[in-house]
Amino acid sequence: MVKFDWVYLQEVWSRWQSLNVGVLALISSVLVFKATKHHSEQERQRRFKAARAMLPDALSELTTYLKYAAKSLDQLWDDFEYSAVSSDSEFEIIYPELPVKARETIKECISQANDDVGDYLARVLANLQVFDTRLSEMCEECKGKARKSPHGQEVKVAMILAAKSHALVSNIFEFSRGITNFSAIELELHHYMSSYALLELEVGTGLDKYSDLTAMTVKSIGSKEGVFSL
Repeated sequence: MVKFDWVYLQEVWSRWQSLNVGVLALISSVLVFKATKHHSEQERQRRFKAARAMLPDALSELTTYLKYAAKSLDQLWDDFEYSAVSSDSEFEIIYPELPVKARETIKECISQANDDVGDYLARVLANLQVFDTRLSEMCEECKGKARKSPHGQEVKVAMILAAKSHALVSNIFEFSRGITNFSAIELELHHYMSSYALLELEVGTGLDKYSDLTAMTVKSIGSKEGVFSL
């Protein structure tokens, strides 16, 4: 018969007590961390849903901006082709400004979105900001008596950026309305041609107004450096 040794049992428990307490503390910490992470993720999703509710209006505003910008680009091209026209202190090509509210909405969505959506929206915003800067600089330079007509190459670069931004914005419309899941897009020539048509720029209709713009667009696709790499 084995004699029960209470003193020995207490000694064993004493030796293992610290380890047991440590293990329990670790398990407790892991559970708290997971609960906190889950709560944070739920909160992020709620904030993103709230921000996304404003995204369709922002995208519509950006589409309108690009349509007006395309009219300015067409006038810049005309100015390039007929730059011998005498200077006029009143001469000016009106151009739209990148909508502040739409830009802020996209920034808010970027801050609350998951990585895939956030990276895509950041790409949209980067292209829009580069385009807006180029458009405003060209329009300001060809204004008034000291006006300088734009170079045709610069106008065509801006047209490609406008079409690219339009295609990227169009791709995310249904996601912004909650109709489809998010899907990134690798732009192909048909995306650009569709955007040119929607922006009412005469490209690819057999009556190309802007010389070699289609060929230049093809070269820009998949560019790994420069303004087209964004």
